[in-house]
Amino acid sequence: MRRRALDALAVTCAVVLLAALPGCGAAEHEEGAVVPTGAAGGVHKWPRPVPLPPLEDATGLSGAQLVAAQDIDLPGADARGAAQLSVRSGGIDRPYLLAPARRVVLRSDPALLVVLPAANTLLRTEYDRYGLDAFRDHGVTVMVAGHDAASWNAGACCGRPAEQDLDDVAAVTAMRADAVRRSGADAGRTVVIGHSVGAFMAWRLACTPAFGAAAVVAVSGTLVTGCPGLSHTPRMLSLNGALDQTVPVDGSDEVVPILGIAPPSVRESARRLAAAGGCTAPVTFGVGSTTVTDHRSCSGGGTVRLQVVSDHGHTWVDLDATRRVAAWLSSTVAGVR
Repeated sequence: MRRRALDALAVTCAVVLLAALPGCGAAEHEEGAVVPTGAAGGVHKWPRPVPLPPLEDATGLSGAQLVAAQDIDLPGADARGAAQLSVRSGGIDRPYLLAPARRVVLRSDPALLVVLPAANTLLRTEYDRYGLDAFRDHGVTVMVAGHDAASWNAGACCGRPAEQDLDDVAAVTAMRADAVRRSGADAGRTVVIGHSVGAFMAWRLACTPAFGAAAVVAVSGTLVTGCPGLSHTPRMLSLNGALDQTVPVDGSDEVVPILGIAPPSVRESARRLAAAGGCTAPVTFGVGSTTVTDHRSCSGGGTVRLQVVSDHGHTWVDLDATRRVAAWLSSTVAGVR
């Protein structure tokens, strides 16, 4: 009688394509072992997903305990599985590069890394220069957002987008929505990273409650827009070089041609965001060649951190930004390893 019951269960499972009923595709024996349907001879347990081996790449992260992500078929994808796509926002076609995660935490969607490039750059060039492909093996789907007129409207700067008052907040929001729809990334774990002019835009998104970034990283940038009160402050990292002459940590009285403004103090930007988020008084300490200033206990559990690296300047490579950003993300965003 038990054998007939098991055969009936197998037939039922086949009718519903093994999808809907608990127990389909396997039958439980008295001993508690699980037998694959149709298995011949003896008792075999279902194999569990095996974590992939550790990695050595530009991030410095190991990728420990991650499993292979589901393959995502994107139109026009290259050999690495990345595709250049576009959405229409404000009457303008905005291109973006989408590269789905290759490894994720078991039973988890990947975080989404929204990258805001510097001025006058190409999407794939920035993708390679920043070492972004490596992040895909650490629980992250990568989206490189395309700017219009080779820059971003970050508020008081930068260039023609600011002069024409392009709605770049809406554009990045639209690109993110399309990327989430196509890739299955977790919009609730959106991480924004910007460099140079892109970092100015990253600061703006940190101060835009409607965008809802979980974490924001601004590399060699500062805040040039308003920052209203925040009920949920993102986890914010501002990474800057002490020798940066384009965006000096303490600000400048001289107009930078590519920006069209004299950039304000990065330290003051951190204080403004911290004030908007109701953070506690700052704590400053040293870690090797880096001076860290933390504003903690911000609204919604966020933090505002300023890292100033001595003897380093403005560029991504000079700051070793890929490794520094990856280390911070792994301690800040769930599922990044």
